Amino acid sequence: ENLLAPRVNAHFDAKLSLAEVRSILKLPVALQGMLNLAGTLSYAGPSDYALLARLSGSGLGNMRFTSGLEMRPGKVYVPGLIVSALGGTFSGSAELEKLTRFHLAGEAKGISMLEAAKLRQIQLGPWSGRVSGPVEIEGRVESGLPRYVKAAAKLTVEASDQTRPVE
Repeated sequence: ENLLAPRVNAHFDAKLSLAEVRSILKLPVALQGMLNLAGTLSYAGPSDYALLARLSGSGLGNMRFTSGLEMRPGKVYVPGLIVSALGGTFSGSAELEKLTRFHLAGEAKGISMLEAAKLRQIQLGPWSGRVSGPVEIEGRVESGLPRYVKAAAKLTVEASDQTRPVE
C-alpha cells in the first residue's frame, strides 16, 4: 500500500531450537529441546504490532508445555499455559509487562515432592507425597533475571503411592 509506512500480515509455522533461542536472546539460563510456534503476525510499526500464536515445547528433560502467546507493544501474555513436569501439571497463565514486571498464576496438580526436592538436591528423608493447589508468583525483571519475587500458594499434600508417603 504505502512503502513509507509498510504493513505486514503473515502466518507462520516454525520449529526452533531452544539452545539457539537462548543464544540469540542472551538468556542467563541453559535451555534445550525444541519449540513449536504457529500463528499470525500483524505489523504496522514499532508501536503497532500483534503476534498471536500457539506454542508447544518438548525435549526439555522431563518437561513439556503448551500455551497461547499474545505479544503486543509493552505486553506479552501467555494464556492457557499447561506445563507437565515433576510428575504433575501446572495450568494457568503468565504475563510480562513492559519487559520489567511478570505475573504467573494457576493451579499445580500432583507435583511430586521427591522430584521437586531433587532439583535443589534436597533430601526429604522419610517423606514423599504430591502437592496440589493454587500458585501465584510476581516480580520484576532486571538484567534478564527475576528480582523482588513474591510467591503465594495454598497447597495440599496428598500421600504418595510410593513406599514413603506423607500422612
